[in-house]
Amino acid sequence: MSALSGCIAQTQPHAAGPRRPERARLAWALATRVPYGLIAAWAEWRRVRRAICQLEDLSDRMLADIGLKRSEIARVARYGRGAIDERSILAGMP
Repeated sequence: MSALSGCIAQTQPHAAGPRRPERARLAWALATRVPYGLIAAWAEWRRVRRAICQLEDLSDRMLADIGLKRSEIARVARYGRGAIDERSILAGMP
């Protein structure tokens, strides 16, 4: 009789999916990221909206002094001052 004849072969648990502790960790990560993402998106929306309202309250003369046109307010509030130069038709020309 060999030494291995009395041993029971141990098999791996189902390798198809993550084990329970990993599932719980993944579920917890998802449960914490979703609300954080929603809160971050809401805070960003409020920041942009506040900037738009403040810029819209300025007169055309004050906007011209800082180098903005009224039509550029929303883009500048969302993407910053560099967005004007990058989206300009003449920006790509030498």
